[in-house]
Amino acid sequence: MAAKNMFQHSNKMTYNGTIVGENLSYSSASPPDPMTGDSMTRPWYDKEEPMYRYDNDYQPQLTHFTQIVWKSTKEVGFGRANNVNQWYNHQNPDL
Repeated sequence: MAAKNMFQHSNKMTYNGTIVGENLSYSSASPPDPMTGDSMTRPWYDKEEPMYRYDNDYQPQLTHFTQIVWKSTKEVGFGRANNVNQWYNHQNPDL
C-alpha cells in the first residue's frame, strides 16, 4: 500500500489456504503512536461496538468489530508502513 500510495484491500488474502479478513486504516505523515494491538483495534472497536446488535449473526456494516471479537480468532497479525504522505496500518485476524 505505502509503496504504491494506494489505500485498498487485498484480493482474497489467504493464510494456509483459508481466506482471511483484513482491516485497514491510515493516518497523517507525522509519526504515529507506537503500534500495539490495542492502538490498532481500539478505533474500530470504539466506533462500531455501540451499534452492534448481539442478537444478529452478520451485520455487514460492522465487520471491523466482528473480526475483533470473533470467538474463533486465535491470532492477529499487524503491520505498518509509511510513505511521504501518510502511515498505512494493516490488521489480519486469524494469522
